[in-house]
Amino acid sequence: MRKFQSEDFQVFKEWHEKRGLSVPSEAALPRLGLIEDDLAAGFLIQTDCRLGFLDFYVTNPDAPKKDRAKAIEEISAKLIEAAHRLGIKVLMCNTGFSSLKKLAEKYRFTYLGEYSSYSRGI
Repeated sequence: MRKFQSEDFQVFKEWHEKRGLSVPSEAALPRLGLIEDDLAAGFLIQTDCRLGFLDFYVTNPDAPKKDRAKAIEEISAKLIEAAHRLGIKVLMCNTGFSSLKKLAEKYRFTYLGEYSSYSRGI
């Protein structure tokens, strides 16, 4: 596992496209991201109020499911550690994927309910 670099964006984009997911713009990605080559990536969004978000997770749909799951778990653990080191006091994550819901519960995130998300360019 290593820090996500701008040259990783192409494979990040390909994984989204293969899954039929919308691709976030490279400019929208947080500075702190991790990638497990050929398997998965995830990011930590930092805010100015000691609140952080785990987001922009994606896995390689062509990789074995067990390897993808392990990579996402390891990425999550490292991002949670980073959030702690950075002084983040509340860490949130939003997902519609059952596998990530289970992982959030494993890491003792509190379920806050379901809702709709919207975005708008500025």
